[in-house]
Amino acid sequence: MIFLIMDLDITPETIGVFILFIVIMFVLSRIVKFIMHAIAAGGAGFSFPWVVQYLGLDVGIVADVLTGLKFAALAVGLYVAYEMIGLIMAVIKLLFAPVKILTGNGTGKSEIKRLKNELSKIKKR
Repeated sequence: MIFLIMDLDITPETIGVFILFIVIMFVLSRIVKFIMHAIAAGGAGFSFPWVVQYLGLDVGIVADVLTGLKFAALAVGLYVAYEMIGLIMAVIKLLFAPVKILTGNGTGKSEIKRLKNELSKIKKR
């Protein structure tokens, strides 16, 4: 690794390429993690009818491949919806972060004030 760095001319272009490489690796790792979790959700959904049958629960689910595929698709769809809601919530938090900081809610000062008030109430008793 050090030999590779020693042979490179450090220019703004090489720094940019290195930063781009790091960003691409981060994004690819997140995509692979998402795909692996979706596969796990699909597998759990596919096996659900047989688990219900094995447990002896009488819920009217027929354990066959078509039902397994329907539950797998439902599980993957629910996982994608869950991830999308999480992404939307993260974007909303990022958008409202300046507002929270300006109002003092994001710094924890209001929590400290609340705890001090409770402490003073306890001391007065």
